[in-house]
Amino acid sequence: MRRTQKKSRKRARKKDRKDNRKNTRTRRKTRKARGIASEFTKKALMINNLPKLNQDTKREIIKEIKRDDAAKMIQTVNRDYKLKRLKQEFTIYERNEGDPNQLDPMDRELAELLERAVKILTINDIKNKYWKKILGKIYIGLHENENQDGPGARFYNRTENSFQVLVKRLLDYNFTNNQDYLRSEYLYNELVIPILGDPETM
Repeated sequence: MRRTQKKSRKRARKKDRKDNRKNTRTRRKTRKARGIASEFTKKALMINNLPKLNQDTKREIIKEIKRDDAAKMIQTVNRDYKLKRLKQEFTIYERNEGDPNQLDPMDRELAELLERAVKILTINDIKNKYWKKILGKIYIGLHENENQDGPGARFYNRTENSFQVLVKRLLDYNFTNNQDYLRSEYLYNELVIPILGDPETM
């Protein structure tokens, strides 16, 4: 009898924890939606307080604002999903790589992942330590595979192009004035040392 009661209590606690996690995720999504909705409310109040506009004009303006804010909400949700999925795919790709300190720029899958990253990541995302670590591993891979020939050379070029776009977005690095960027002391300090460590202190 006691064992049955213990199992029942254990199942109930497990269910409560699962429900709590679900509710937390729902609350986060609700807060984000409320943030966008509150912006709409502020704009609507501002329009209503304009004395020189008639009511019909105000209603038309508010309708346009509502449509615009709804579109922004959909874009935000879609982007969050794409960002989460991109991170998951990069994590899986990292696990399958042989060298934990670099990623192979001559691999088609990496070139395609990085091209997607260019479309999704913003300056705020790229400041995240995870994405900076990914760029560091790619930088090491670009350096190690520089001037390599073969079928992977075209993927190297695609990876390099996407890498340069993201590094410029992250570090405001000017590749035009620094074409020999694979030997840049600045990029080495920013991207490589966090992965391999500083040889002077090792």
